[in-house]
Amino acid sequence: MMRLLLLFVALGSLSGCIIFDKKSETTTFLQFKSPATEAQKLEPAIYVVRPNLPSALRRPNIIMLTPEGEAVIDDAHRWTAPLERLMAEAVANHLTKLTGQATTLQAPEKSFVTLIIDVDHFELIPPKKAVLILHYHFEQVDGTSIAGGQGTWIEPMHELSAREFVDAQSQNLTKASAAIAKTFQNLPVPSSK
Repeated sequence: MMRLLLLFVALGSLSGCIIFDKKSETTTFLQFKSPATEAQKLEPAIYVVRPNLPSALRRPNIIMLTPEGEAVIDDAHRWTAPLERLMAEAVANHLTKLTGQATTLQAPEKSFVTLIIDVDHFELIPPKKAVLILHYHFEQVDGTSIAGGQGTWIEPMHELSAREFVDAQSQNLTKASAAIAKTFQNLPVPSSK
C-alpha cells in the first residue's frame, strides 16, 4: 500500500515537468505575413477552405521542395500551425484587405461563396527563387462553380534559408491573393439559397 502511495506521489510530481532537448530550444516558428483588416461588407462572405497541398508539404517542419523532387527539411524552423491553415488565413486576410469583403475559415450560416485552392507547386527553383503555382475557383452555396483561375508566382530569395523561403512565399501569396480578389470582384451576385 505504501509503495502504491509513493508511486502516485512520484507520478503527480513529475506531471508538470517538461524536458527540453537542445533541438527544441533552437526551433524557430514561422508564418506568412498578411494584413489584419476589418471587413467593410459582411455578405456574401468568402469562405476560404484550407488549400489542397502536395502530401510532402504536410509536416510541421519547413520543407523546401525542388523541381527534381528533392525535399530540403529544416528541423530548426517549423510552421506555427498546419501549413494549409496558415495559407488559408493569409489568403483570407489579403482578400479582406483587397476587397473589403468578410472572410471566414468556417462555413458561415448566411450568404457566402466558397473559395477552393489547389496548390500544385510550393517549392524552390534555381538559382534562388520560390515558386507558387495554384488553381482556384469560387463556388456558390449549392456547390456550383462560378469562376476560377490559375497562376504562377515567382519571388527571388537573397539566400537559401527557411526564413527567406517563407518571406518569398509570403510575397507569392500576396500576388496570388490579388489575382483571386480580382476574380471575386468580377463574380455575379451569388444566390443566398
